[in-house]
This record gives sequence, C-alpha cells and structure tokens, in this order.
Amino acid sequence: MGPLRSESKPRLSAAWIVFGIMLVHAGMLAYSAKVHSPCIDEVGQVPGGLLIWQHARYDVYAVNPPLMRAVAALPWHLSGAADVPDFLLPQIDRTPGDRPEMAFGIAFCAVAGSRIFDMYFVARLFCIPFSLLGIWASYRLATDLFDSRAGLAAAVLWAFSPMALAFGAVCVPDIATASFGLTFFLFFRRWLLNPSWSAFYVTGLLLGATLLTKFTWLVILALVLPICCLLYTPRPQWFRRLGALAGIGAVGLFILNLGYEFDGSLTRLGAFRFVSRPLCAGEHGGNRFIGTPLEYVPVPLPKQYVLGIDIQKRDFELGMRSYMAGMWKEGGWHSYYLYGTLIKTPLPYFVMTLLTLYAMRRPSGRLAWRDELFLLLPAVAVFGFVSSQNGFSHHLRYVFPAFPFWFVAISRIAGPAFAGGTVRRWRLDTCCLVWVVAVGVLSFPHNMWYFNEFVGGSARGDEHMLDSNSDWGQDLLYLRDWLDEHPEVEDLSLACFSLIDPRSLGIEYRLPPSGLYRPEMDAPRKSPSLERVVEEWFVGHQSDGGSPQPLDPRVGGGPRPGYFVIGAEFLRGAHFPMADGAGGIFASGDAHFTYFQNLTPIGRAGYSFRIYHISPEQAKELRRELGWPVNE
Repeated sequence: MGPLRSESKPRLSAAWIVFGIMLVHAGMLAYSAKVHSPCIDEVGQVPGGLLIWQHARYDVYAVNPPLMRAVAALPWHLSGAADVPDFLLPQIDRTPGDRPEMAFGIAFCAVAGSRIFDMYFVARLFCIPFSLLGIWASYRLATDLFDSRAGLAAAVLWAFSPMALAFGAVCVPDIATASFGLTFFLFFRRWLLNPSWSAFYVTGLLLGATLLTKFTWLVILALVLPICCLLYTPRPQWFRRLGALAGIGAVGLFILNLGYEFDGSLTRLGAFRFVSRPLCAGEHGGNRFIGTPLEYVPVPLPKQYVLGIDIQKRDFELGMRSYMAGMWKEGGWHSYYLYGTLIKTPLPYFVMTLLTLYAMRRPSGRLAWRDELFLLLPAVAVFGFVSSQNGFSHHLRYVFPAFPFWFVAISRIAGPAFAGGTVRRWRLDTCCLVWVVAVGVLSFPHNMWYFNEFVGGSARGDEHMLDSNSDWGQDLLYLRDWLDEHPEVEDLSLACFSLIDPRSLGIEYRLPPSGLYRPEMDAPRKSPSLERVVEEWFVGHQSDGGSPQPLDPRVGGGPRPGYFVIGAEFLRGAHFPMADGAGGIFASGDAHFTYFQNLTPIGRAGYSFRIYHISPEQAKELRRELGWPVNE
C-alpha cells in the first residue's frame, strides 16, 4: 500500500499557514531568549564556540560536535563584542579527558559582567532557525506521507511542544540535532524513492550536518540507514543501492571533517590518548590499540570528534548523582526518559497517539509497512540508545530527536485517516491541536518547567525531575525583577543553581545557613581572584560528593531570621557548586538547604526560585528542630 496522500502537492494555503506558525514560534522563542538568564550548559557552550572562531580550538566542549556552538558564537565574533581573555587559554590545556569548559565559561562570563545577558540574547537568536527548520521538515515529511492537513498538524505539534519552546532559544544542541535528523530522513526517503545525483548530494550534505550536531546520530544512523535502504529497494538491487548509500556516507564524512576544518582528520588510531575503559584498556590516557595492527589505521574522523565520543563515554562510566521522582542515586535509571516523557509531554499528544492506533485498525489509517518502519526505527533507536546510557540521568532533552518522528506519525489523524468516519465528524483532530496550542501558550514562557496533569501540573514539578527539566539557572532575571518590586527585602540569602554570578545583575547576597548541625571551620575563606575562581570551580566540581566535613562559615551559624531565596535544585538536595556572593565558589558534598521544604514560601521568581521570610520566632523553632543551640 502506498503513502496516504489525497493530493500530489501541498496546497499553497497550507504552506502559508505553516509560514505563519513559524513566525509565531520564532516570536515566542525570541521573547523567551530575552527574559531568561543563561542556563548551565550555555555558559560553556557559547564561549567554546568563540574559541572555534578566534583560535580554531575544538577541544572545549568536545563532548558535543561544534555546529550549534559555532553558530551561537558567530554574532559575538562578527561584532567584536567578545574576546577570549589570554589568562584563560592555559586553563584549556589539561590532561586527557578533562573538561575545562565550565570553569572557562564562568570566568568568561565574569569578565563580561552585566553585558553577558545581552550577549546571550543575541547568541540565542542565531539558534532559532534550527527550530524553524524542524517545523518545516515536520510539515514536509507528514505531507509526503499523508497530506497537507497532516503536515499542518505535524508543524503545530513541533511549534507548540513545550520541549521545543523551552530549548529552541537555548544554546544547546538538542533542537538542532532533532531538526537536522528529521530533515535528513525527509530527503533520504525522497532519494530512496527517486534516486538522482542532486538528491544524492543533498542527502550526503544533510548527513554531514546531522553528524555535526550530536554524537548520538553516528551510532543511530550506522544502524538504521542500511535497514531503511533495504526497505525501499527490490532485492536484486540491494548491493547497488547499498553501494550508493556508502557514497552518501562518504559525502557526509567529508562534510563532517570540513566542519572541523579537517583538524586531526586521518590521525592514526594509535596516536590517540583515550580515557574510556573500552578504548584505553584501564589506563588513563592510554590506548588499547598500540601494539596491534590497528595502531596504524587512519581514522576518517576529526581528532576532537573521536576524543569527544571517548570523553562522553568516560563520563557515563564514572556516573553522576541523579534525581527522579523524589529520589537521589549514584548513576541513573534506564526508565528515566520514559518516565520523563510520560510526565513532561502534554496529554493531547497521548490522546492523538491513541487515535492514531484506532485509525490504524482500518486500511485508510495505515501506511505501507516500509513507511511505518521508516518512522518507527529512528525514533526507537534514539530512545533506546539514550536510555541504555544510565551512568547518569539528567536531561529529557537528550531524547527529543526521537519526538519529531512521533509527531509526524500521529499527525495522520488530521489527514485522511478518519475520512468519512463518525470520529472524524467529531473533529477530535482539531480539538487535540487546539489543546496542544493552548498548553504551549499557557505554559509560556516557562516551558522548561512544564509538567502535565499526570503529576498535578507544573507547580511542584521539581519533586519529579531537576536540571534542564525544571531548574537550570534560567530565572535569574525574574529574581531581579521580583527584588525590584520588593524593596523591603534586605540582607538577602540566596542559593542559586547558576554559573552566572547574580551580582552581575546587582543582586547582593550571601549564602543561606545550612540546616546541618556540625562544628564550623576556624576561619572563613577569603574570596579568591578570578584566576583562582576558575581553578577552584574545576577542583570543587570534580571533588563534589566527599565525606562530611565541618561547616564552612559561609553556611554556618544555623537558621536565622531574614529573607531567603532557594533554587529548586538545592531545595531538593543537589550537591552542585554555587557562587558564594563574595567572588568565590562554594562546593560541598552535602544537602544544606533541604529544610526549606518544610517552610511555606511567600513567593516565587519564575518557577525555579522559592522565596521565604523567616521571623525571629520561626528561626528559633527551626534551630530547635535541627539541633542548633537556641539563645532565648
């Protein structure tokens, strides 16, 4: 059975509607880019991109390919608004496997001061086209498979997805990864159905661009593309078609190497210093291939691409502390991404999925089996591969590249799948799409914090997931505005999950007191120089999670009266380094501020900051409960 299309070409009116959807989406993303402060990973990503333009360095944030960060940093480079301070460059050159990008980004942002917010706004604007590409590819693929009405539905499903609205204007690679992945499969299918030299080269170009967004696609495409190729090829032509696919792969590898300026391309396998167990054979900075015939084999990939995969693999091997459904554990969960999908995806997407399964009961609701597999295989491969890496579980956005294939698959209910049936007359497709738009708009601009009705909505979403699923440092500007509206707040105490020092916004603060009753250190630490802050961040971040130590005076003394702002990450017990309000970095392996969970906040800034006021009487009661001495 062929594709379900009621027309050979999309209607002009549908194309204009999609253009309008893209304009609305772009406007929403631009506003979100302006009102949110730089998130955790952005602090390393964009300065790392600037290093590409100014120093041809691809080894900062090597765990992601360079396409997104290079695009995001382009306006900084072209405008001359930012230069990499010379004293930061030695921080990059460390032992194999080290990741200096966060320390580098913190110091870079500290040098930029308050300008950094406008700088990131412009960088984010340059990332918006990635999401617009995803809308267009969703529309075109659904139109190819079904009709233009389904194409419109697929465009709406992407444009008003809380995930796309959350990260379409954030300088991280996940939206670009999803967009280029879907666009590649769109043109790959067209090449399979109608091979031509132009389609051959366009598909190869898109393959290279896709590989430049995230390492995940290298594994997925190697597994999925041969299968998809055989699905659309008569058996007598298998070897010929697979040979053509190898040619597309060669074009893609050329584009990949070009994206790295051929930096270290064709390096001998024995010349690498690896850090992950499978490649270094247990020795840090080793190479298990030395002394074997493979030692002399040239690797047809850029050097930093190979090392980035190796470092990312090592990070999952080491594991990190992860949080899900109110629980912390060392390492992660295989079920994390399924759980996150169930609680952070709006309900109409699930309703449309059920309607799609209903529609598939009839021939008019089914595609040819090869087209069904074409949509299913990439989504399952992405979701399964990412879920298999459970060294840590922090970010649902890692599986977003699987979502567009889901969106396209369920868009069929807006096409001919229900034509002539009772269900069609009820216009459930229209109701679901209106519902999708309503969810995206009503949760805007706090889409990063969106949680659905399965867990009671967004108000307490941090009880279920943290990091980029809720609190990722995005609400500093909302906190500044709240403080401007409440001049009565004095002597502020703040625990902020952000790599941007709040003092750059004029927010003066100190750290809140710990709820842990322990002896304090003899003397407070002095605020170090910026160069020392860089080193302190790196060392503190890597040593996070040690045995209990005496309380640093910066969090000592026990509960006291005053105003307190606690980020959701620390409210739930995270062990992440934070700015101390005096130019230094506070890093600890303890959960100091979870006692605020038992207090009622007087307000919120954005969604991630809870604001408390503790009276002298409440402070005394807290001290009794937590074991601190009480001076009557």
